[in-house]
Amino acid sequence: MKKLLIIFFSVLLFSQVYSQKKILTLEDSLNEYIDDSFSRSSLVAYNFFNLTKNRSIASRNDSILMRPASVLKLFTTTSVLYFSNEDKFFETSLFHDGKIISSSLKGNVYLKGSLDPFLSIAQLDSLVLMLKQSGIKTIKGNFIFDLSLKDTIEWGSGWMWDDSPYGYTPKLSALNIESNIVSINTYPDSNFGKPRITLYPDIPYFNIFNKSVTSNKDTKTSLQFDRYFAKNKENIVIKGNISIADSLDKTTISIASPIKYASELIKSSFKKYNISFHGKFLQGKVKEDASSKLCSIKNPINHTIYKTNKTSSNIGAEMLLLKLASAKLKENISYKDGLKFNDSLAAIVSPGLVNIFADASGLSFYNMLSSKAINDLLIFVYKNRELFYYIYSSLPIAGIDGSLKNRFINTNLEKRLRAKTGTLSGVTSLAGYFYSKENDLIAFTLLLNNYKESASQARNFADNFCLFFYNNYKSEN
Repeated sequence: MKKLLIIFFSVLLFSQVYSQKKILTLEDSLNEYIDDSFSRSSLVAYNFFNLTKNRSIASRNDSILMRPASVLKLFTTTSVLYFSNEDKFFETSLFHDGKIISSSLKGNVYLKGSLDPFLSIAQLDSLVLMLKQSGIKTIKGNFIFDLSLKDTIEWGSGWMWDDSPYGYTPKLSALNIESNIVSINTYPDSNFGKPRITLYPDIPYFNIFNKSVTSNKDTKTSLQFDRYFAKNKENIVIKGNISIADSLDKTTISIASPIKYASELIKSSFKKYNISFHGKFLQGKVKEDASSKLCSIKNPINHTIYKTNKTSSNIGAEMLLLKLASAKLKENISYKDGLKFNDSLAAIVSPGLVNIFADASGLSFYNMLSSKAINDLLIFVYKNRELFYYIYSSLPIAGIDGSLKNRFINTNLEKRLRAKTGTLSGVTSLAGYFYSKENDLIAFTLLLNNYKESASQARNFADNFCLFFYNNYKSEN
C-alpha cells in the first residue's frame, strides 16, 4: 500500500510538472511579458506567422477591432498595386486656350491638378520654364487652377482639429505642391534672445510672428505653432521655447490655402523667367474641346508608394487611393470612392472579418482593424511575388531609414526587420516582416491602444516585445 501511494504521488507530481511545462508556451511567455511590462488598462493585440513554414505561431486579441494608425497604409499601398490599371503616373499638365501671337498668349493658361502628393517646387518651376520655351513670354489672360479631379473636401474624416496646423495633417487637394506644407527651422540664440527662424520655401507669402524664446540647457524644447490665412497671406505664429542645448528644431506646417500657395510660387517663377502676366489667378476647368496642352510633369506611382510607406506620408496615402478611383471617375472624386478598394482588398485577404476604413492614411480615429486582418494582408502580399517585391522594398528598415531609422539600433533586429509604423494619441502600431534566428521569414502585427504611458514608452515597449519574441522563438516551437 505504501509503495502504491508513493507511485501515485510521484505520478501526480510528474503530471503537475509536465502540465506546468506544457503551459509555458511561447505564447504564454509573450503574454506574461506584456502583463509585466505594460499597463493593464491598455489593449495589446498581436499576431505572428511563420511564412517560411506556412504556419501560425502566436496571437492575442487578434480578432478585436482596434485603431491601427499608419499601418493602415499597408492596405492602401497594396490596393493601389493590386487593383492598378495602365495609368502608372501622376501627370500634372499646363494647357492654354487662345492664340500665341508674337510670343504673346491672348488667352488663359490652365494648370490641371493630377492628385500628385509630391509635386515639387522645382517641378512647378520646370512647368513655367517649359511654358516659356513653347514661345510664351506674355500672358494676357488669366491663370486658372483646374482642381476638378477631386471634390472640395480638404480634411479627412475623423482627423483631429488640434492637429490641423501641422504638416502630418495637410490640406487635401487635386494640386499639392511640396505636399501642401512649409518647412520651418528654429535655431536657438546664443545670447538667449529670440530664436532665428528660416522657412522653405522662403517667399513673401508668409508672415512670421516669432513669440518664442531661447531657454537654458536644462529646459526641454517646447515649441507651439499656429497658422491662419488673412489678406492673401499665411500668418504663422511661433510660441514656446527652444533649449540652447539644441542646435535646431525642425517642423512642418500645413498650408491653409493650397491655391494661394501655388499662386505665389507661380508668380515667383514668372518673375524668374521674365514672363509678363496681366491677369488673375482663378479656379476653373480646362476647356477640353478648345485647349491645347503645353507641357506636363510625370511622377511614377510606384515611387509614390515607396515614399509613402518609407516616410509614412498621410497625403501620399490619401492621394494614392484617390488616384486609383480616378480610373473610373474622371472628376469630383471623394475619399469614399477610394475606400471601396480597401474594403474589397480586405474581403479578399480576410473573408468574414469586419474592418472599418475611414481614410486611406490611418490618421482618422474612426479606422478600426484587427491585428489578424493586417497580418492576413502581409501573408497575402508574401504569396504574390510582385506585390511582395514592391511592398517589402518600401518598408522602413530597422535602424537604417524611414520611420524606423532611430529604432532597433544595435539590436538583433537591426537590418533584419522591415515594418510600417503607426502613431496616434494613445495608439502605437508596428506591422511587417523580420527574419528569425533560423532565417525563417516572420509576418507580424502588433497593435497597442488606450495606454496611459507616453508615446516614446509605447514605442520602446513595441520594440522590446519584438526583440523578446526574436530571442525566445525557435522554429520548432
